[in-house]
Amino acid sequence: MAAAGVGASGEAEDDKKGTSMLNAVFRRDGPSGVLKLAREKSMGWKDVKVNIGFTGNSGVGKSSTINTLRDLVSPDEPGWAKVSVNEETKMPTPYEYPRNPKIKLWDLPGVGTRSFPLDSYLQKVNFEPYDAFVIIFAGRLTENDLWLAREITRMGKQFIFVRSKVHIDVENARKTYSIGPAFDVQIVLDKIRRNCQENLSDFGRQRVFLIDNFEPLLYDFGDLVVEIAKVTPKEKKEAIVRSLPAFSLKMIDEKEAQLSNRIWYVAIPAALADAIPIPGIAVPLNEKCLMEEVNMYREEFGLSEESLGRIAKRIGCPKSELSRLANLRTTAFSYTGKIGPMMKILGLTKLTGGKLMVLNYFFTTVLKCGASYHAAYNFLHEMLKLTADDARKVFAEMKRHRRNKRSAFDEKAYYM
Repeated sequence: MAAAGVGASGEAEDDKKGTSMLNAVFRRDGPSGVLKLAREKSMGWKDVKVNIGFTGNSGVGKSSTINTLRDLVSPDEPGWAKVSVNEETKMPTPYEYPRNPKIKLWDLPGVGTRSFPLDSYLQKVNFEPYDAFVIIFAGRLTENDLWLAREITRMGKQFIFVRSKVHIDVENARKTYSIGPAFDVQIVLDKIRRNCQENLSDFGRQRVFLIDNFEPLLYDFGDLVVEIAKVTPKEKKEAIVRSLPAFSLKMIDEKEAQLSNRIWYVAIPAALADAIPIPGIAVPLNEKCLMEEVNMYREEFGLSEESLGRIAKRIGCPKSELSRLANLRTTAFSYTGKIGPMMKILGLTKLTGGKLMVLNYFFTTVLKCGASYHAAYNFLHEMLKLTADDARKVFAEMKRHRRNKRSAFDEKAYYM
């Protein structure tokens, strides 16, 4: 599946904007200015701060949701948010995303408790610093949840409703209806959605995300990750998309699109800075720059050795078996470390994909490195596509393993 894109006309428009910007920088600062701009744009997302507040009543699963969103599997992992059925959070507590400490998921105190009564909650828990909110509830929506939604709306900020602990309802219904007609998990989920929607008439067609923190491949967890990126301010979307885990095919597509958008400026230092001849490629390139980028692709799609180990632990499958079953081609990134041998192992003899003709003209006529730039762009394009495809294969294996370990009654939930 190709990365989500803006289409040919949008791509051409981006080319023109990019060329205009590069020309202006080149006239003012020369090639060194172009290099500086490219490096700033490639690293800028790491400086973006994102703060998401997780609120709701006490004991509804806020801490568990934060742990799962950060792809943490067990309490012995660094940064684990303490989970308890009692009121545990006494003050707003930030939890950094492991790969990007600028992304903070805040565990906010439960609303309506003895320590944080409704009438003083907003004074004690200042909502101003947060970019968006996730309101979590278990069972039925309460007046506290609706009050939180109204107050957040009044502040001009966005929120997401999340119904946690869905597996409890599914299990209870399965036990109740185990005798008689075949049990259908979809009927249970539809009933939960209808019950939630009946209490949300004041908010229009507000979607409620049904999740199980112990099974992020089930129900709406993958869609929730995408929605968090959607409600985050536009200028912060790249940071959140590139940081959160890919628990759905939609999120894999989002990551591929974001990484594709940056190829044109990542290719600049690869073509200009300390370029040297590389076996198998006809033009000089900065191999270190390119390999750092493709290894970063592997990290962000959850395909590093550490990430694969985490996935294997989550689904109860040996890491070696997961890699073998998924037939991962990106493992060549780590055990070669060189572009020439890596391309040979991958069976790549010709690079295709780049169509940034306006930018190619700029690099050919102005910076005199058009061939190197085009080769770098096409190399990154090919490696990104290969990595995203591997991520989809791993996701398919994750679902297959979990499906095999659960009863047939909830199979439909894997396709939500």
